[in-house]
Amino acid sequence: IIREGDSIILKYEQQNRTMTRSYRSVVTLQAKLEELCGDSIVQPYREPLRIESCPVMIRSLWQRDQTQKWQEAAVLLMLGQPGSLTYQGATAGLVERYSSLLQRGLGKRYEATRYQLTNLGQVTVDLLNQRVHGLGELAIDFVLTASGDIQLKTVSTTAGLASVWKLTTPTVAQAVVSRTLAYAAALGEKQN
Repeated sequence: IIREGDSIILKYEQQNRTMTRSYRSVVTLQAKLEELCGDSIVQPYREPLRIESCPVMIRSLWQRDQTQKWQEAAVLLMLGQPGSLTYQGATAGLVERYSSLLQRGLGKRYEATRYQLTNLGQVTVDLLNQRVHGLGELAIDFVLTASGDIQLKTVSTTAGLASVWKLTTPTVAQAVVSRTLAYAAALGEKQN
């Protein structure tokens, strides 16, 4: 949704086609959104950073280790469909493998962005730490915007492992599973 003068422009995807509609009334726009989505929350659309027209997202997998402290276990690049307006993506691989592509897109901001992603992930797990009641894994998804900002997209308890299994690097999956088992063993010892 963007404003152009007195009009509100709604862009959305329907049956793999991008649709564009113009509205002069917020009430009419809200009715259309309710028709499309049911209950809806309206927020401004921020153009994502794109690699070859695919929207870029970053998934940061955080796990507790045997000391029960949170650590960033893996950072994955997620890519959406070419030209897509939504932030749904598939796992492409580890961010390190695609660092040259990200450096091209982010320029001099690459290192600062990577540092910021880790810090935002740490802040997120610290905030949720008291509410996750012993949970050992969190996947935190971020959208990188074309203007260089980072937006928190979602936090999930299940998405991280699903992404790791899609990697072609078995050592990453082994490390993640080892950390999960070490944390489970530490919890078992704590209860005994």
